[in-house]
Amino acid sequence: MSKENKTLSLLELSRAIGRGENTVRRYVSEGLPYVQKGDRGRAWGFDLEAVRKWIKARDQTRGAVDPELTRQRARLTKLNADRKELLLRQERGQLLRVDLAQSLWAGVIQNMVNKLEALPSKIAPMLQGLSIPEMKAKLDRAIYEVRQEMSNPNLKEVAENMNKNKTIGGKRK
Repeated sequence: MSKENKTLSLLELSRAIGRGENTVRRYVSEGLPYVQKGDRGRAWGFDLEAVRKWIKARDQTRGAVDPELTRQRARLTKLNADRKELLLRQERGQLLRVDLAQSLWAGVIQNMVNKLEALPSKIAPMLQGLSIPEMKAKLDRAIYEVRQEMSNPNLKEVAENMNKNKTIGGKRK
């Protein structure tokens, strides 16, 4: 008996035609011929020659386009386009790597902490001899200035300071 006339199992057939087992099962539901139906412990049996003829006829009526293959190609095309767009945006400086973004924000937070910790030393001399409402006004103004700086941090300045100090995420390289 030649290999062409041999009855193949579902797995053997899927390998022979280069399609997945689920695709073969779907083909069966679409009319793929079989020698023996797989059921309750009984293996599927397929005639390779008959299957090839069926696939050829099916492809000709569909314009030789497998919908699964078309979906996979479209998915791959989209993934490649998305990847190229991300690389382009990164080259243009519109995207940051996660580790760099974390480092920048760690620098921003460290700057905020430094400014807040410096407030008492900066404000104390200005408060001498003032009334309580005047002291409150000076403190409010100093806190407002720090909050303004914190609300719109200069990331370029933070990055330059990090480069000068050779730090990433507040840690020395």
